[in-house]
Amino acid sequence: MKYWEASEPPVANESVVVLDQDGGHVEYARDEKLGPLIDLWPKYENGFLFATILAIAAEAWQVSLENMIKQDGWHHNGSTIWGRFVRP
Repeated sequence: MKYWEASEPPVANESVVVLDQDGGHVEYARDEKLGPLIDLWPKYENGFLFATILAIAAEAWQVSLENMIKQDGWHHNGSTIWGRFVRP
């Protein structure tokens, strides 16, 4: 939650899901990196809960999963990845 609040102000009527320790292995990044989720965490599917919620969101928004994981604006620092998906 702290990363979401610090990185960008909330948008009206925005829904938030915060996942911590999902079990998906995230490579360690010494310096902060920015970019699309797929570039920062190519094995995001290893985070079962995250991958499931992402698939549900893509289906609800009627967009492809490939488009969702290519959205920019994700951060990777240490072993933490945070960001937000924006409904097209």
